[in-house]
Amino acid sequence: MPVCQEAGLQSARSQLIERIALPVTRPSPPAMYTGTGVAGDGYTMASVRWRHGDRPGDWVHGMVFLPSPVPEGPLPLLVNFPGHWQAGVEAREVVWRSELFARAGWAVLNVASRGTEQGAQPVPRWRAAHYGEGLYGELRARRGGKTPLGWDIVAGWGGIDGALAGRLGVPIESSRVAVMGFSGGAERATVMAATDPRVGAVVLGAYEYAFQTSQGQGMCSCGALPGGAQMAPQWLAQAGCRPGKPPTPRPVLAYRSATESGEPDPGTVLATLTDQVVVREAPPGHGVPDALSLDTWVFLEGQLLGRPPSADDIEVAREGMARAYQAPPPSMRLDYEAGTAAPGRLEQGPPPWRGAGPVQVAVTRALLGLDAAAEALDDPVVQQLAEPELRLRMQGDLRESLSWVVVVAPTPERSADGGGSVAVGARGWTEPPADGRAHPVLEHLPRSAGAIFVRPRVAGDEELDQRVSRWAIETGRPPLGVAVQDVLDARSQLRQSLKVDPAGIGFVGIGAGALPALWAAVLVGEGGPVVLVDAPVTLYWDGPKPTGEGDSSVVARDPAALQAPWPAWLMPSVAGGAALDPWLAARTLGDRVRWLRPRGGDGQLWTEHLPMGAVMDADKELFLPLH
Repeated sequence: MPVCQEAGLQSARSQLIERIALPVTRPSPPAMYTGTGVAGDGYTMASVRWRHGDRPGDWVHGMVFLPSPVPEGPLPLLVNFPGHWQAGVEAREVVWRSELFARAGWAVLNVASRGTEQGAQPVPRWRAAHYGEGLYGELRARRGGKTPLGWDIVAGWGGIDGALAGRLGVPIESSRVAVMGFSGGAERATVMAATDPRVGAVVLGAYEYAFQTSQGQGMCSCGALPGGAQMAPQWLAQAGCRPGKPPTPRPVLAYRSATESGEPDPGTVLATLTDQVVVREAPPGHGVPDALSLDTWVFLEGQLLGRPPSADDIEVAREGMARAYQAPPPSMRLDYEAGTAAPGRLEQGPPPWRGAGPVQVAVTRALLGLDAAAEALDDPVVQQLAEPELRLRMQGDLRESLSWVVVVAPTPERSADGGGSVAVGARGWTEPPADGRAHPVLEHLPRSAGAIFVRPRVAGDEELDQRVSRWAIETGRPPLGVAVQDVLDARSQLRQSLKVDPAGIGFVGIGAGALPALWAAVLVGEGGPVVLVDAPVTLYWDGPKPTGEGDSSVVARDPAALQAPWPAWLMPSVAGGAALDPWLAARTLGDRVRWLRPRGGDGQLWTEHLPMGAVMDADKELFLPLH
């Protein structure tokens, strides 16, 4: 059987498409809007945008390069999918390669990703909207059952379809389309090749993290899929197999990269497919040097166009690029259209207070992974975590009718001005000790009441948060479920040690510790008050907000506004994970809940759409007896 028709590869392709949850029907070719062109030596470049085919409120942004003068007849098309470094579509390595190809007679379309694209110059408003640390946009999409990779693939479809429909202003030869992707772009280029038979050749590089995470929850994990660590070789191999009945081989140039862990190169299967797959050693580092970009041009000229450049042609191209490279000026950027939505704001769906149904305990247990808790706790990554910190406190003769499970975790730091604001971002987290004595609120916890303090094993510093987030994305298991299990275990120990009445056990959640306390209280059903301090009412957050009034093109980035205000382990990155929002848990508990300084998804004080419960004015009111 021909290699591209092997059952294993075909099964891997089906699994890849299913996990990305791509639309069943391919959207129609979009209209493409091109900004004012900038002339270079033998080419022109301009910004371009088009409507996203699966998200009506979203715009896809990019850049287009055309030869100047434009030759007669249809042009070959190169579609670049940049990685998440520097300035994305405006990064020098992307622009350098684009100018090289355009001067050689190619049309070049660079498609911006939905992720972390930054640069030294003022950040365009559309890019700031794509950014948001890459964290909340990703996890919100996953909570709805979709990987962010799906947004990027539909964006790329629109780019190719629009170009082939002549909407870049030049005719394109449909049999001469190449896609190229490095780093985070390798996943997009691979899936484009796996879903579009018109892609005639593929170039991949810096793909050692393809379909996996590298920086935990953010940065380069937009393409991470459950099972990616195991399936990456079979999924990358789809680049070498043109879809069809039957699938057929196509030319691929892959640059082999060394992984940090010493694991085999994920592109090993590619090298075994056909003699049309060329695998070369990548130069040191994760970037794309000029010599490598020149090598990609030589490969595609020969494999796709049948006109391999001579040694003299290559030298002329190299000298010309060294002399005539031009960076794109900020003035060519298209404005952000007022009234449109950014991807990070749309993909989390409506807030939980709009039409959300009642909490179902069985469904909640399944979403948290508690029905397979033993399996999750046996996972090697979880076993590497420190055990949950537990501390039992019993003073006096337990005269109080209530006992308490107190959940502490890294929490947004209160500002020193006393105004109740929160310094957002992982670097602002502080950690109270497991007994909670350093927290002023807990000084009001009755000393005559039994209590057990628990710090869940997944709650720690930024490095730990990235590690457990990576584990969650690649396994589909929510770390929040591990935390809830730790709280339930602490409650059981409290009962066994102090022989207390289960109906008289209350919960205290400090900061991020509130969410596992909330869901543990919902799952056990019975119990006393649920006290929440500096805790999230909701994790719903409508994305980074631009600063400054009337600025339609460029927005100054406010680091505090764009950092993630809560640890990622609170946000279950599984389909249906939005049903685990704290607002829904608190609504279920009703009048049992007592809030002090409730917080929103952005970490700031929250004053609207409060669920049932009482908002207290002072610390000492939190532990008053029930009436």
